[in-house]
Amino acid sequence: MLKTCIALIVFVLTGYQSVAKKIVVKNNTELSSANEIAQPGDEIILQNGTWTNVQIKLSCNGTALLPIYVKAQTQGKVIINGESALYVGGAYIVIDGLLFTDGYAAKNAVINFRINNDKVATHCRVTNTVINDYNNPKRLDENYWIALYGQNNRIDHCSFLNKKNMGVLLAVILNDDRSRKNYHEIDHNYFGIRLPLASNSGEIIRIGVSEHCEFYSNTQITDNLFEHCDGETEIISVKSCGNLIKNNVFKECQGGVVLRHGNNNIVLKNIFYGNNKTGTGGVRIINKGQWVVNNVFYNCIGVGFRSPMSIMNGVPNSPANRYLPVSEVVVANNSFINCTPISFCEGSDAERSVPPKNVQFINNTFYSNTQKKLYNTFDDMSGITFAGNVASNFYNQKLMNGFATDILLLKKVSYIAIPYSKGVFNNVVSDSLQIISEQKNIPILNKKPGAFNEANMVAVIKNAATNCGTIWFKKDDINVVQLYTRILCKTTDDIKNAITSNNQQNIEIVLTATNYNFKTPIQITKNTIITSNQKNSINLIFNDTNAAYLLELKAGKSLQLKNINLNIAMVTSKAFVVTDTSQSSHHNKFYVANAHFSNVVATFFKASKTNVLDTVKINNVTFNNSQAALFLFNDETDEKGYYNVENLICSNNTFNNINGTILSVLRSGKDESTLGPTITFTNNSINNGNTNNPIIHFEGVQFSTIKNNVFKNANTNGTLIQYKDAVRAQHIIKYNQYLQSGAIIKNKYVTE
Repeated sequence: MLKTCIALIVFVLTGYQSVAKKIVVKNNTELSSANEIAQPGDEIILQNGTWTNVQIKLSCNGTALLPIYVKAQTQGKVIINGESALYVGGAYIVIDGLLFTDGYAAKNAVINFRINNDKVATHCRVTNTVINDYNNPKRLDENYWIALYGQNNRIDHCSFLNKKNMGVLLAVILNDDRSRKNYHEIDHNYFGIRLPLASNSGEIIRIGVSEHCEFYSNTQITDNLFEHCDGETEIISVKSCGNLIKNNVFKECQGGVVLRHGNNNIVLKNIFYGNNKTGTGGVRIINKGQWVVNNVFYNCIGVGFRSPMSIMNGVPNSPANRYLPVSEVVVANNSFINCTPISFCEGSDAERSVPPKNVQFINNTFYSNTQKKLYNTFDDMSGITFAGNVASNFYNQKLMNGFATDILLLKKVSYIAIPYSKGVFNNVVSDSLQIISEQKNIPILNKKPGAFNEANMVAVIKNAATNCGTIWFKKDDINVVQLYTRILCKTTDDIKNAITSNNQQNIEIVLTATNYNFKTPIQITKNTIITSNQKNSINLIFNDTNAAYLLELKAGKSLQLKNINLNIAMVTSKAFVVTDTSQSSHHNKFYVANAHFSNVVATFFKASKTNVLDTVKINNVTFNNSQAALFLFNDETDEKGYYNVENLICSNNTFNNINGTILSVLRSGKDESTLGPTITFTNNSINNGNTNNPIIHFEGVQFSTIKNNVFKNANTNGTLIQYKDAVRAQHIIKYNQYLQSGAIIKNKYVTE
C-alpha cells in the first residue's frame, strides 16, 4: 500500500512537472498577465534590468508540493527602484532574488503580504532578496519595509540595510483572525546598519501592537544576524504572545529584545555581542510567563532600560500600552561576561509601582574583570526567587542569597569566551519547572549554571558568519572609503563650480584668497572639507539679512571646517551653516577643527527641524566676539522625543566675548525609546559674555558630561547652565572653574 501511494505521488508530480511552464516577463504588465494564468509548479522569470515605479501584485496559488516561483532571471540583477512595492496575496508563492534600492514605497510597505486589504498571503516565502536604503525622502514619513500578514509565511536569507526614515523595518500584523496564530518564520536574514533614528519607531522587528497584545502570534525569529541595529532601544519589540526568538546573534546593537506586551514568549540560545559599544543591551522583561534561557551576553554595557537584562516594574491596572506587571517568569542558564549591571524592578516610579512576582532567577553565571557591580535593584525584591547563580569573585558587591562566588574560568569559543566552573552544583530546577520547560520545547534545564554549550555556540556563530542574508549581495561594498579631491579656489565661482561639478563626490576646497563675496547661498551637496593654507584671516561676505543661511549642508553629506581662520562679520544671513531643510531621512555629520572664527553676527550652526546629525565634533576652535548663538539644536518642539544630534563633542575650544548661547539642545516629550542625545563639553575656556538665555541649555538630553572647563565672567547675573528633563537622564558636571559667572540650574539627574 505504501509503495502504491509513493508511486502515485511520483506520478502526479511527474505529470505536473511535464506541464509546468517557465514564463519570462520583461515588465509589470506581462508579470500581471503571468500571475493570472500561473498554475502550481510554474516559474515566472523576471527579466534582468531595472524595474521602475512598479506595483507588483501576486495573487496566484500554488500548492505545498508545487509552489509557484517568481524569480529574478539572475539573483540581484532585477533592480526595483522608484516608487515601487510588492504585494503578495496568494498561497504557496516563492519570491526569489529581487533587489530594492534607489527608491521608496511612500506610505505603503515595500513588501506587503496582503493585497487591497482583503486578500492575505498564506504559505508564501520571500528569499534571497535585498532591501537597501529604500527610504522615504522625508525622515518623519513613516512606513514599513515589510508588513507581514496572513499565516505560515516565511522570510529567509534576505538582507535588509540602511533603513533611515521612521517606521518599523518588519512588522508582523495581527489585526484579524486571518493573521493570528500565524507561525511565520523569519530566519537566516541579515539585519544591519540602522542608524539612531532620534525618535521612536526605529525597531527592526515588531510582532503585534499594544491593542493586540493578548493575541497569540506564534512567530519564530531564528538564526538571524542583527548588526549595528541602533535605531532605538527596541531591536525586536514583542507585543503579542507565544513567540520564539532563538539562535540569533545581536552584534554591536544599541538596544535589545524587549518583551514589551504579551505573554509566554521565549528568548532562547541567542548571543548578544556588545563589544563594549555604548548602549548595547540584551533582554527587557515585562508581562507574564516569559522565559529567557541559555543566552550569552558578552561585553554588553547598556544601562537603565538598555541593561544587559532588565526585569521591569509594572503599572497597577495597567492599560495595554503601558507596563503590565511581571509574573511567572523564568530566567535561567544565561551567561553574562563583562557586562554592566543588570536591573531588577527597573523603571520603578510613582506610576510603575508594582514589583515582579513569581519570578525564578536560577543557574545564571556572571563573569567580570571590568565591572565591580553585578546588579541594581530599585524596589521590593521579595517576588523574585534566586537560586544556583554563580558570580566570579571580582565583584565587590554584597550579593543576595541565591548567588555564590567562585573562581570562574573562560572557554574561548570563536570571538566570545564562556565562563564555567569546575565546582559541583546541586540541582535547583524543580520538577514542576522541568515539566513546563518540556512543554515549551525548551531543552532540559541544566543543573550547571550558565549557558555553556560549546557545540551550540559554535553553530550559532558560524551560522551568523556564513548563512545569514543573501550570498550575492556583499554588504561591505556599500562602505567603500572614497578619497577627497583637493581643489584650489580663488573665487566664489570656483567654490560653486567645485561643489556642482559631477566629477567628484568628496572634495577638499582650499581657500587661497582673502575675500569671498557671495551673492547667493551655497548648498553643500558633496562630502566637503573647507580649509586654507593661509594663517591670516579670510573674509566671507554675504549681505542678505533675509536669507536663512549662507551654507546649507544637504542630507546624507558631511561638512568639515578645519585649519582655517574666518572673519564672518559680513555674513548677515540668519545663520552661517544650517542642515538640510527638506526633512530628509538621510543623516549628516559636521566637524570643526583647528579653526578660528571672529565677529559672528549670525547663528553659527543651526540644525533644521527633523534633520539628524550622527556626529558633531568641535575641537581646538576659537570663537572671538560673537553677537549670536553658536550651536543650536532646539527646533524639535513637538514633545515626541525627537532630537537633532546623536553625539556631540565640544572639547579644547576657546570662547571669547560671547554674547549669545554657546550650545542649546532640545529633546522634548517623555518618550523613553531612544538613547541620545549624548553631549560632551570638556576642556573649554569661556571668557566674558552675557545673554538673556543660558550659555548652555540642555532639555531632554539623555547623557551629558560638562567637565574641566573654565567659565570666567560668563552670564554673571544670569543663568550659566540649565538642565531640564521629563524622563530619566544622566548628567555629570565636575572639575569646572566658575569665576564671576552665572547660576547653574540642576535637577535630580545631575551628579557632581
